[in-house]
Amino acid sequence: MDIKRNKIFIMLIIMSILISSVGFGEQLFTDVPEGKWSTGFINKVSSEEIMPGFDDATFKPKSNVSSLETLVIIYNMMDKSGKLSNVNIEEFERKYKDTINELKIPVSIPPYGEVVHKAVAFALEYKIVHPDELKFFIKDGKYQTAKKVDVSIFLGTALNLYYGENLNKLFALEYKDEVEITKVAKPYVNFLIEKEVLGKTGNEKGEFDPNSPITREVMAKMISTSYDGLLSSTKDTQVVSRGDDNVSSDLDLKPSDDGINTENIVNGTLEATIIQVIRDKNIIEVNDEFGNKKVYDLSTVGIFSDNKSLELSDLSIGDEIELIIDNTQLSRVNIKKGMASDKGNFESVSQVITEDDPYRVLTLVGEDGKKLYFKAYEKDLKVTIEGKEGKLDDIEFGDMVKVKSENLTAKQVIVERKEASFKAILSSSTDLKADELVSFKLDAETYREYKIAPNLEIKTKERSIEKGDIVLVRVEYGKVVYIEATGQVSEDTGTLKEIHISEEPYIVIMNKRNELVTYKVDPNIVIEDEIDNNSDLDIYYLRLNMDLNLKMGPEKVEKISVRKEIPSQKLLGTIKEIIHKESGLITITDAKGNDIIVMLDEVEKRKLDTYEVGDKIYLYGKQVKDNLFEAELILEVN
Repeated sequence: MDIKRNKIFIMLIIMSILISSVGFGEQLFTDVPEGKWSTGFINKVSSEEIMPGFDDATFKPKSNVSSLETLVIIYNMMDKSGKLSNVNIEEFERKYKDTINELKIPVSIPPYGEVVHKAVAFALEYKIVHPDELKFFIKDGKYQTAKKVDVSIFLGTALNLYYGENLNKLFALEYKDEVEITKVAKPYVNFLIEKEVLGKTGNEKGEFDPNSPITREVMAKMISTSYDGLLSSTKDTQVVSRGDDNVSSDLDLKPSDDGINTENIVNGTLEATIIQVIRDKNIIEVNDEFGNKKVYDLSTVGIFSDNKSLELSDLSIGDEIELIIDNTQLSRVNIKKGMASDKGNFESVSQVITEDDPYRVLTLVGEDGKKLYFKAYEKDLKVTIEGKEGKLDDIEFGDMVKVKSENLTAKQVIVERKEASFKAILSSSTDLKADELVSFKLDAETYREYKIAPNLEIKTKERSIEKGDIVLVRVEYGKVVYIEATGQVSEDTGTLKEIHISEEPYIVIMNKRNELVTYKVDPNIVIEDEIDNNSDLDIYYLRLNMDLNLKMGPEKVEKISVRKEIPSQKLLGTIKEIIHKESGLITITDAKGNDIIVMLDEVEKRKLDTYEVGDKIYLYGKQVKDNLFEAELILEVN
């Protein structure tokens, strides 16, 4: 026996001895040390053959999980937990055979063996994944890395096939970057938090980081916890069909409903709960009494409480409302349960009147000069001052106060200081006219609305102030008295001309207006390369003359995307579906028979009233993805 073969023989003997010393149900991996936080999870999912190790005795805990691998892992988990005992996987494989072959999905991927087609067929049948999403799992022969938000949707959908819970309910996420999580994903993220699969506070920065990749060791933790939940639950052991109560996992491109009109009521009253208020677009999102999620445009709709006229700013998440429907159209919104909303300047708050009924009297002076009085039970009262939790005794004379009350008993008090100065992003379109309501974004989570004072002082540079500009604002007694343009916008694109890496780094770009603009950059900022689909980069990745897309906070750049300029091109096709007329979303079939989703710009979408399914059209714009086209021009072709 030669020396080389002898060494291999000795190594095999040593490895067999080490493996035999591992306890029952565990598996030894050369790259998973004892005592590591993930070791127990890895041993669990590998011993259960949900996430096996590789042939070289490694687990590769730091390797990113691909989207295709995610489907295989989820299928293995459901199968090994016994939830698929009555599911005919072979029938699903036959049903989706053409789709799987057309997309060139491999039969096996290491280290899972020939289970891939079963996993994909299962995922398609139960709408864990949409066929259009599956198209992007393999690109140029490479398996695409799964994002945390995608894994959450896939895993949440699969688990809820078993749990069968209604995910359309009120909840609040505590992540600092909650606004970056898509509306489609949020219910699944909340569901996984409730099942203790995800932590409710996020990473060390308090963020969910939705676009970050998932490593195999993190996936092992999520799957191990999910698997334990499936085994320990006392529910029926079979997968349930997806009903209307479950949240759709279709692509984000398609709206969550078919428009802003009701589908069930022609004339009458519909009860609902507000789950989102989008003030700058005059839109609310609600859950109605039938469990449907709906979106309504309140631009021309009256809002009332006890026949008192209110404004959109008086509506809040959680409000119980009545929707008055007239000929299928929303004509009026009534706030239910006697909930009233009043504003005024703070005058005083008394001490407890009597110990038997321990309330204090909150006194405001309304805009008409009349005094408003409210009972305030501190135990049940929520006080928010400048976006932070506070107390009644923290309110100062002259502060602008909004009170939400039931039968003159205050339930919520929102305070804006009588004088405040801040830097913010102007987040709503405005003419800056007296008494106009304007929205400002202070950070990723905080928005504030103020009316414009009659004596507003405006300081601008070369152009007027527009939505998206970063401005300096001074507020007095709840109204904007001073606004100054800083020359910065909340989003900008351009070519990188200078990089200054120092204690306070900054960059200089040549923007589309041929202006050289300087932006401060957070030293810990994550750079995203849209071309290579890589979001784990830092400032040292940047190079001069790169094309950048910048997203700013009021002080510094929050995100930089390295982008590739997409050339404009033409597209001929036939309208297959008008998905959502108000949003300008349609589907066309091109000359090769491919279905492509088209997004029309603000001007061109107005032409949709003159088009219908079957019309041949000419489009001019940019192909953003294989099945997504942004159109700047639409014309009918004879």
